[in-house]
Amino acid sequence: MNELKILTLFQSNKKEKAFQALYKIMPQFMGYVKSQGGSKEQAEDIFQEAILVVYKKLADQNFEFEGSLKTYLFNSAKYMWWRENKSTREVEAVADFLGDESNALEEALEKEVKIQKAEKAIESLGDKCKQILEAFYYQGLKMVEIAKKFGYGSPKTAKNQKYKCLERARKQLLNA
Repeated sequence: MNELKILTLFQSNKKEKAFQALYKIMPQFMGYVKSQGGSKEQAEDIFQEAILVVYKKLADQNFEFEGSLKTYLFNSAKYMWWRENKSTREVEAVADFLGDESNALEEALEKEVKIQKAEKAIESLGDKCKQILEAFYYQGLKMVEIAKKFGYGSPKTAKNQKYKCLERARKQLLNA
């Protein structure tokens, strides 16, 4: 099935057929993951996550898609696998280095997992929420500056919006 037809299926709410067409490249991705030392289960999990990411991108009216949908999906899944595999390799390297200090390793692994979950929760927010949180936490802007930057009537309104964004991120984190 060609990509234009898949896009048309998504747009006409025939998502099941569109997903079926996209799942046809899963065996190819499984082969890639297995060649990198991964398991079938890991490949399935990551591929499903990648399909959801691509689906969300396609649902976004502002998303401009160029190129091959299947290549985009495969590369998204490949990147997700690379990130997961990279963190696993890093943890294994730390474990080898630390030897018997497994408690430190477990703590580091738990911290890394929490960070990844928090990143996913923040990524699931809309652009405006991400920008507000970045402005406050990373750029160190005051509420007065954030209110001006984002067009809020007062710093209190900006603070309320920041709070709502944090609450949405917390809910995402709790549901992860």
